[in-house]
Parts: sequence; C-alpha cells; structure tokens
Amino acid sequence: MKHTARLAKALGVDTVVGFTGSSIWQYVAMFPPVPEKVIEAGYQDFADRWNPILDVFDECGVRFAHEVHPSEIAYDYWTTVRTLEAIGHREAFGLNWDPSHFMWQGIDPVSFIWDFKDRIYHVDCKDTKLRPTGRNTVLGSHLPWGDPRRGWDFVSAGRGDVPWESSFRALTAIGYNGPISVEWEDAGMDRLHGAPKPSRPSRSSTSRLPNQLRRRLQPGLRDVRREQRRVRPAVRRRQPGRMARRTSDLRFGVSRRPSVLEHFDSLGLERPVEPEKHPARWKVEDGVLVGEQDAPGAATAATWSATRRLGTSNCSLRCAPIGLRIPA
Repeated sequence: MKHTARLAKALGVDTVVGFTGSSIWQYVAMFPPVPEKVIEAGYQDFADRWNPILDVFDECGVRFAHEVHPSEIAYDYWTTVRTLEAIGHREAFGLNWDPSHFMWQGIDPVSFIWDFKDRIYHVDCKDTKLRPTGRNTVLGSHLPWGDPRRGWDFVSAGRGDVPWESSFRALTAIGYNGPISVEWEDAGMDRLHGAPKPSRPSRSSTSRLPNQLRRRLQPGLRDVRREQRRVRPAVRRRQPGRMARRTSDLRFGVSRRPSVLEHFDSLGLERPVEPEKHPARWKVEDGVLVGEQDAPGAATAATWSATRRLGTSNCSLRCAPIGLRIPA
C-alpha cells in the first residue's frame, strides 16, 4: 500500500480506492459471543497496520478511500464510526460511498452521506434490488448471483432500490466534486447490453440536477457504445442464441488506454522485470499488465483506469494483487 501511494503521486492521482481487511470480521454474527476486548483489539490491530501506511499517504499528498463493504473493518454505519475513531479521524483516510452494499443491510445511503460528509472521497454508482418475499434472506442462502431465491442482487444502476435522486442531491449539497465510477454488476443481463444502461435512468432521475453532475454520471459512455458496436456482431456470430452471462466487468475506455509499459516510460520509471523472466505467466489485457498471484516476485501493486471528471480525464486508482514490481 505504501508503494501504491507513491505510484499514485507519480501518476497525478489524488485518491486511491480500496479495502483494508479485518481481523474481526469472523465475529460478525457475535456467536459464539466474544469479550469486548477482542473487538477492541481488532480495531487496534487495524490502527497499528494502517497508521504507518497513512503516514506515507500524507507524505505523498494522496488520500485513501475505504469502500464500506462486508468483510472489511468498516462494513456498516457503526463500524465506520469506530474505524475513524481508531485512527484519530486522520484526513488521509476517507470513504468510498457505494450504496449497493448499504441497501441489503438496511442502511439509509442518503443519511450516510450527511453523517460522513467530510469523509466522502469517492463515489461508486452501483445498484441493488431487494426481494423481501418472506422466504428470501439477506444472507444469500449459498445461492449464486441472479437466483430468484436470493434476498437481493446487484443490478444495473437505476433498476434497483437505491434512491439516486436524493443521493445525488445530498452529494451536491455537501460539495462533492470527485469522480463518479459506474460499477456495473448484473448477473441477469449481458454486459454489452447492460453496461450502457446506467446512464439512461440517470437522465430522468437527475433531470433537474446541475448539468455538470449529469455529465459525471456517464463516464466513458461513448467508448462503451463504440466497443458495443465493434464486439456485438462478432459475439453473435460465434455464440448464436447464447444466454446472458454471469456478473461481468466492462472497463470503460479500454480502446484508448496505452500499455502499462508505455506509462512507466512516460513517467520515467523503471520497467517491470518479472514479465521478461516469466513471459508465460504474464500477459497484457486491455492495456493492463496482469499475472498469476503466485508468480515469482509478485507484490501488491496498482492498476488504474481512466474516468471522467467534469468533462476532463481523471484517474481512479484501484489496488490488485498482481505480480508487478513497483520501484520504491
């Protein structure tokens, strides 16, 4: 993570989005019960690990936006309060607001914005559809995504239960001026059909919002449509009558993204050496250098994707465990 902060500074990125992990997530059900000192030790463990990391973020002038997410140290409202208290409310540590993880937990995403208005460093546009039938539960029942017996599912933005208009009005009111990352996950919809959809509901739900905010709701839409026109005919020829794919990830603007090695050259950084030593275990996908997690020399590194911010290019840095050696 320290290398991630340094790389973000070199790339001109001011915010890194990621997870923290948690040594006490295993006690989420509090059964069997554990003493309070066990939970306190978990938050202290988080502080001991992350304060040195945040020192480097401060040195680099970069902020970390933790995604409030199950399995992490802050996964709901009250764990977020305790997490911020554990590190003394350091300015380098903020939050990535992703309402899709709030809805199925029963958290009001709008109230969350108001209560943590000085900590919203990044925003994900992602939706969740609830199915409270009296049989379906929020725990998932060990059922795959898209199964109608689940109590909830991630869906294309605008097709779920997130109150988008109220949320964006709240974001505007607190002065949020950062990127809005459309994170598309929908197990019941083909990605080439579903990925461009998030912008369409936003047109009606935000029709009375400022033009700048509406533009920020559609990152890379033209690139997605261009990719859709290029890929769809070939897909139809190869897979006639195919069923909708499971959860997929469509990166925006991949056709214009230069290679990772070109980025290192432009920044004056030393090129990664592992791909040359182990070419069979490395490859470039959509301009991103990827490799097996157990490849020799593997280390926590960072990949980045272009997003749009008020009509100009901006970078959103995401962490991934790939074998890319980052110079100190």
